Amino acid sequence: MKRVVAFGESLLDIIYDPAAVIPGGSVLNSAVSLARSGVSVQLMTEFAEDGPGTILKQFLENENIGLDYSCIYKDAKTALAFALLDENAKATYTFYKAFPSKRFDIVFPVFNKESIFLYGSFSAINDELSVTVQQLVSDAESSGSMVYYDPNFRKAASTIDAITRERLNFNFSHADVIRGSDEDFDTIFGTIDILDVWKKVKVFGCKLLIVTYGARKVEAINDIFHLYADVPALRVVSTIGAGDSFNAGFIRAYISQSEKEGIAILSDVNHVKKCVNTAIEYASSVCLQTQNYISADIASQVALRW
Repeated sequence: MKRVVAFGESLLDIIYDPAAVIPGGSVLNSAVSLARSGVSVQLMTEFAEDGPGTILKQFLENENIGLDYSCIYKDAKTALAFALLDENAKATYTFYKAFPSKRFDIVFPVFNKESIFLYGSFSAINDELSVTVQQLVSDAESSGSMVYYDPNFRKAASTIDAITRERLNFNFSHADVIRGSDEDFDTIFGTIDILDVWKKVKVFGCKLLIVTYGARKVEAINDIFHLYADVPALRVVSTIGAGDSFNAGFIRAYISQSEKEGIAILSDVNHVKKCVNTAIEYASSVCLQTQNYISADIASQVALRW
């Protein structure tokens, strides 16, 4: 049975208008949607033995998400994110966190060809986590695991320093699937055109690039095909977690189709189309609610297909 190892931050999202306090973090959001879809998930994350950390731990355990490789610190503070939604239900964040200097001093997971490694966001380019990320990515790649990377890179500054660029390039060079928003790639490469972005990432060995253009469209490309998909018109409540649930939907459909062919399905346009359509369904369902992950009802409907 395939399993997902997901590496990334866990935090409490404090959302204003509509007011809510929700467990979050981009990879955590994906992990919850996957677990609700019946996928075996180990979340490699970190939080503290404080009030918010207790809420996170209980929530993740209730969602049947493994924490075998997670770190729960005594002398730290669990990360909080204050999210403010604009008139288009898009969020801007302010983060509060205090972690110890020594992080993820644990035994790492063992990967194999049945594993899928999902990672991204700022944890993937963080100074203090760079050695951890490099080891995880190298272990996953050398074992034949499928590596799925979402840069989730929103940055107000107009330039990216040399160290950040180097870490982004490392992640691009070890990912089988790269999925980012048009905003991500505009910030990283100065373009939202998928053909331009593909020229930049394919040199790293990427097998499939996916660009999501908000409510407009989704495109997926490699050297074999260029796929376009429409996004349904929605009355959006919140976009928080939409991209994360897109990732979960793609991986869930990938798992259902790759039992025999494995990673080769990334070269098959029909297989990828099914993955993209499921991903859009997941992302769309999240936009209609205030949670950061697909609902149990949607998860049940999807489970019946497989």
